[in-house]
Amino acid sequence: MKRRTATRLLLAATAALLIAPLSACGEAKPDPNPSDSTASGALTTLKVGVTAGPAEQILTYAAVTQAKAEGLLIEVKVFTDFTTPDNALKEGELDANLYQHKPFLDNYNSQQNGNLVALDEVYLLPITLYSKRWNAVSEIPGGATISLPNDPSNEARALQLLAGLGLISISDGATTVNDIIRNQHDFEFVELSADTVVPTLDDVDAGVVNFNYALSSGLTNEREPLEIEPSANSPYFVVLATQSGRQSEAAIETLNRILTSPQTVAWIAEEFKGLVLTPGV
Repeated sequence: MKRRTATRLLLAATAALLIAPLSACGEAKPDPNPSDSTASGALTTLKVGVTAGPAEQILTYAAVTQAKAEGLLIEVKVFTDFTTPDNALKEGELDANLYQHKPFLDNYNSQQNGNLVALDEVYLLPITLYSKRWNAVSEIPGGATISLPNDPSNEARALQLLAGLGLISISDGATTVNDIIRNQHDFEFVELSADTVVPTLDDVDAGVVNFNYALSSGLTNEREPLEIEPSANSPYFVVLATQSGRQSEAAIETLNRILTSPQTVAWIAEEFKGLVLTPGV
């Protein structure tokens, strides 16, 4: 029965990926005041990659409200996956990107011989536990099926969340289900691409969801999460990233400053109703 469940979920996830755009970069956002950029030859253009959702919204806000006053013209490039933005930055197609936490960036550098570096932490999208069948963690029955994002850094977060709830025990540095040392409730874990956990929630008892997918899918409007990842001392704040050697460039430093400015921080708190966190919150 469990093998059939896992097979069905993997097929559903594959179908979701085939329906969705495969990946890659969207068009640059049009300049909201084109006459300003035409009139001034002093603006420095930065091409910055983001994923759809909070990263795109936060960067666009900073670009529209603060960038020109600081001498920048920001071209926002939107991607639909978690790999292409780093590849584009590594190859010099972008000047910076905003979508990943540092453990994800470090893993990319290790696996792809990358040269990317992190600047300041900008915001946190907490990992969340959702269920369409149960209303509390205590209701999840023994033998339940739980889906997890399968990229190393986010699966590690998912396992830490479940371990913190006392549902499993894991080894130090756990990154996959193979690192579960005690599964006292005999849960079945299904590892899926992060963007397919939400579309397959109907087929499982619960799923650990990246918050950006919960937000972009409308899941946050439908129901409350069963549990939210703690933010204190979290290493998973999203960072502005650029190529090694460019982090001290004036334009990159300026972009970093406006993304972490009091004005941007206040807007994030208001826009996302406190569900997207900033450092110190």
